[in-house]
Amino acid sequence: MPIVLETEREESEAGEHCLSGSLTTEEAAGLLGIRRQALYSLLNHHGELFQVQRSEGRLLWAAPDLATARALLLRRAARQEPDGRLTTAEVLALLGIPAHLLRKLQKSLGARISVAKRAGALRWPPEAVPLLKETLAAWQEAAALERESGVTTAAVAAQLGLAPEQVLALRSLHRIPARRARTGLIWEPAAIERLREAAQTPRPGGARFAPREGAGTREAAALVGISPSRLLNLVYRFPERLPIRLEEGRLYSWTADDIASLRALLAELPRRRDFLSSRDAATLLGIPYLRLVNLMRRRRDTLPLVKRVGFLEWSAEAVAIMREVVARWRTTATDVQPLPQAAAIQSLPGRDFVLVAPLQVFLFSSRKLGVTARLADLDLQAQGAHPRDAVARLRRLLVLRYQELEKQPLQAPALWAGLQSIVVPRTPNPKQKERETVG
Repeated sequence: MPIVLETEREESEAGEHCLSGSLTTEEAAGLLGIRRQALYSLLNHHGELFQVQRSEGRLLWAAPDLATARALLLRRAARQEPDGRLTTAEVLALLGIPAHLLRKLQKSLGARISVAKRAGALRWPPEAVPLLKETLAAWQEAAALERESGVTTAAVAAQLGLAPEQVLALRSLHRIPARRARTGLIWEPAAIERLREAAQTPRPGGARFAPREGAGTREAAALVGISPSRLLNLVYRFPERLPIRLEEGRLYSWTADDIASLRALLAELPRRRDFLSSRDAATLLGIPYLRLVNLMRRRRDTLPLVKRVGFLEWSAEAVAIMREVVARWRTTATDVQPLPQAAAIQSLPGRDFVLVAPLQVFLFSSRKLGVTARLADLDLQAQGAHPRDAVARLRRLLVLRYQELEKQPLQAPALWAGLQSIVVPRTPNPKQKERETVG
């Protein structure tokens, strides 16, 4: 059955919202009053009726496409909703609850409501809404009674001077019963006394669940400016410098002396930015990491690399040697073709540098090299698996190349002058610097 557009008024209304001639998928879905997935479904089932264009990885919808989608939606609603059933979105709006709670209500009521499934979506009868409201009110009243009749985990932890995680660990270790409610665990007075006794009972290692006197792991990591995972790695690597042991179900407790020892250890360790790892070298060369591994496989013994624990340190000489190898490898590709779409770099990764203006990027495709992103004004390029990956590698290459030439500007004077004209260091915020100094 052919689709007939209702009136020219719909095209004009869509055109008012689309002065540039096209809309993104999110804007088109919002204009139609449907979700983005529903609009994709219309395109998949009736693709021959649309004239959607693709630009920079996004779909662009014109006014005729919106009119066609609106006609399809009207025909689907007239065919599928003869009995006045409601969609899931309408039921959620009437009840004012999230989707996961509606699923629990449906499972609780079971056969008392007849929910039909049409075109891959649920359709709710109108008489189900009052029943859902009654059940929801009963649940809320029961949850209020549960909160009044017992104590929550957070309240128990504050009463005993422990963290909530420690309370849960004690419950699992000593098999202390707790009543499970819809809002969480509810503790009776007898269970709280058992928790108090278990917290003061010495364990096999001589430790006990005493109230926390120092900072937690996340707080300690924030004080020294590192991630919690790196902090735990330092505890594992240097147990003699950080004599803190991880016990089952117990959090770390970092005192002021522990923080001072941690700061001293970090001052002695080499900083991550003081050397180049293999992944940094791959970014500096503008190629993927696995491609660098393949290219350096036969030259690893001749490259001036320093072996560290778990990684290799790259010197400037090693990067220069591999840059010549990469240049020769790039010349072997003979099927380089320009891609129709264009891209631009609006910002740089990290917080140390900013761009003076957006940079235009040209994209090329080759079976051997993959997708190549090349700057229009500078002799910099990077390879990736797809256009977005190539542009992301080129953004990181700009930062690393700037840092490299900042130390050795005579290595490439023309490139260094071009980078200085488009990349500038970010001026630190005095208030942020003051907070870091105090921390």
